[in-house]
Amino acid sequence: MILVTGASGLLGSHLILALAKKGYEVKALATKEESKIKAKQIFKVYNPADEVLFEKITWCFGNITDSEFLYDILEGVEFVYHCAAVVSFSPKDVTKMNQINIEGTEALVNMSLLRKVKKFCHVSSVAALGKNTDGSEVNEETYFVNSPQNSNYGISKYNAEREVWRASEEGLEVVIVNPSVILGPGDWLSGSSNMFSSAYKGLKYYSDGITGFVDVRDVANIMIQLMESKIHHQRYLVCAKNLSYKDVFDHMHDCFGKKRPSIKASKFLAAFVWRLEKIKAFITKSNPLITEETVEAAFQQVHFSNEKINIALQYKFIPIKQSIETICKIFLTQQK
Repeated sequence: MILVTGASGLLGSHLILALAKKGYEVKALATKEESKIKAKQIFKVYNPADEVLFEKITWCFGNITDSEFLYDILEGVEFVYHCAAVVSFSPKDVTKMNQINIEGTEALVNMSLLRKVKKFCHVSSVAALGKNTDGSEVNEETYFVNSPQNSNYGISKYNAEREVWRASEEGLEVVIVNPSVILGPGDWLSGSSNMFSSAYKGLKYYSDGITGFVDVRDVANIMIQLMESKIHHQRYLVCAKNLSYKDVFDHMHDCFGKKRPSIKASKFLAAFVWRLEKIKAFITKSNPLITEETVEAAFQQVHFSNEKINIALQYKFIPIKQSIETICKIFLTQQK
């Protein structure tokens, strides 16, 4: 039996689909029962015939920080894939993010130790890695250091990793993946999937930032291959290709038949916008669309290495342009 946390999210829903297609018995954990409707959509976007596999998933709903609840649902579970996390760059979400990302991970690894889980796969992030000031590629050995450039999200994922490594020292067999920006069809109004909604509406401005991108199906498949292997006590950066945000958004706009962003945004303009968003969010009591942290990320130029995962698995990634084209087609189909 396999437990997947965060099973209704972008990565979690693709992971339970991939596991179900391989015939695994899957227990899926989500916060609310209605959230499994989002996961069900993923079972039919690539191949409608896969929808029947959804009925084979056993669902459970509860709080990832509730140790007693986790102990109960871990009965009979041999392998755990921990995808549950809060991804936010809004200051108002820091407390909740730390509870889910750090305390939730702590509770889950502790209960996995008690239940004698055979192997544990933790989904971290490139945000939990350090940054090289000399412009060289970031890899698994790039150490995380305190810096004003670190997002609260990155800090939470770094501290979550510390809980996993602590459990590893206590006898839990673990493997960690650190994905770059994950592209895939999901909730079009949040996370990285929102990039497609923004492109569909049409963007005027672009930044000169660079980061890594990877298809969600690749992340899910790599996790499964790592868990099926004898590899343990290792972490792997998962990135298909480093690209500029402009290149990525240009291709999205091309796929949607929209005019490409043509005005390069300055840091001064971006700083003005995030402050304006902060005021608007305060008045409307909503989350700002743009924050100081998202602006910081949009202008950073960071390159990530996928050498280690390529050596370990000889994995062939889906080309990012192909990934974008597939996701844009799905987006357009769902707008009808």
